[in-house]
Amino acid sequence: MGRIKMRWFYTNLVEHYFRMGVRYDEVKGIVAKQWLDFTKDWIDKLYEDDREFIEFVFSYQFRTTEDGLAKYPSSETTEMKRLRLAKLGKRFAVDAELISKIEADRISQFVKESIIANQIEKQYSHLSSVK
Repeated sequence: MGRIKMRWFYTNLVEHYFRMGVRYDEVKGIVAKQWLDFTKDWIDKLYEDDREFIEFVFSYQFRTTEDGLAKYPSSETTEMKRLRLAKLGKRFAVDAELISKIEADRISQFVKESIIANQIEKQYSHLSSVK
């Protein structure tokens, strides 16, 4: 079975803010400036390894998020890097009030159930090939 990559409705916006917060020191417009300040402050308050992760993935050298994730030097698999970014993105979305804590909890539950379903599917995939 093919793998479906899920992107939540807020993901593009969160990644835009991460990219802006990492790449720019100044922006035009009052609202953009408020978002830049919020994002930079949020990133600065992360644990050092998470801050370095965000700064690397969204740096100028990468055109896309996927490129940054693929090139991030880590023993983690690409899937684990995606999950890490998704967790940070969800936390940002809650802190920025893009989503509520209740929505975040529902998303977390869905992700857990999806991971369990994938593990079960992998564990029993050999059965579907039995003749």
